[in-house]
Amino acid sequence: MSPRRRDPLEERLDRLGDLREDPDSPATPEALRAALGDRHNLVAAKAARMAAELGKDELASELTAAFDRFLDAEADRGCHAKTAIAKALVELDHPATRLFRRGIRVVQMEGAYGGPVDVAQELRANCAVGLVNSGHPDAVVELVPLLTDPGLPVRLAAAQGIGASGRAEAEAVLRLKALVGDEEPEVITECLAALLRLAPERSLEFVEPFLASGGPFSGARREAAILALGESRLEEAVGVLRREWGRSHDGDSRRTVLLALVTSRRESALDFLLSLVAEGEPRPAREALSALAIHRRDERIRERVAAAVRASKHSAELARHVDREF
Repeated sequence: MSPRRRDPLEERLDRLGDLREDPDSPATPEALRAALGDRHNLVAAKAARMAAELGKDELASELTAAFDRFLDAEADRGCHAKTAIAKALVELDHPATRLFRRGIRVVQMEGAYGGPVDVAQELRANCAVGLVNSGHPDAVVELVPLLTDPGLPVRLAAAQGIGASGRAEAEAVLRLKALVGDEEPEVITECLAALLRLAPERSLEFVEPFLASGGPFSGARREAAILALGESRLEEAVGVLRREWGRSHDGDSRRTVLLALVTSRRESALDFLLSLVAEGEPRPAREALSALAIHRRDERIRERVAAAVRASKHSAELARHVDREF
């Protein structure tokens, strides 16, 4: 029985993978150049990923040329080539401003089960990051429309990018988006977290009112603010979160606050959580232990948790909880 003939596309893709064996060979860039010029989008996409992986920044012009060629949606079904090229240029830290500006505007609808889907969301998200990293003076202005993009990854990337720009106008844009709201709490969390990085003192005052109860969207908005405070890793945020824990009565809210405290990675937050274990009643002690379980691989924290459990008058019950969680 004759062996099955291999698919030519598979062979080309495998040959690109083989370049990892000798990345410094003079033949490697030439092979990647040839692949970037290939008509098949999957070949060009893999060549772009390999260029980034091997750090071949000298291929920036070939990557840009391939992107332009694959702007034709029919030539790049699934948006694989354009997305991989944009991501490669971001990873190579190449200021492809023109390409990124074009990329944030690409919408590519393709048929799928349940109706057409936009396969260019990851592309727009990568281009948003690239545009900010390139230092473009109008990056914030360019990314504002993406805050209302239908794709969640795009809105998140826009919020992250605007925050990372460090520009004065970024604070105003992020405040407005946080106040207007979003159907996904993750976006508001990112806006608030970006604000706390941009202007910590001013933004702490801005974020605190989001913790107030009341209003049709208060639950999601409040959770977004709590998580943003944890992500900020500000010492002042620990105090806000501790007060919020004292005001929280439902289990979900309390667990969110404790998770934010753990995320903050501040020593004062760790001390507070351990005090709940050592001195608290069983329920808050168990909640604190569940939050601390994120650090189950940290030997120092494990030792402090064990000491807090031994100090508790509910040590036997809490030790069983530790066995389950840790």
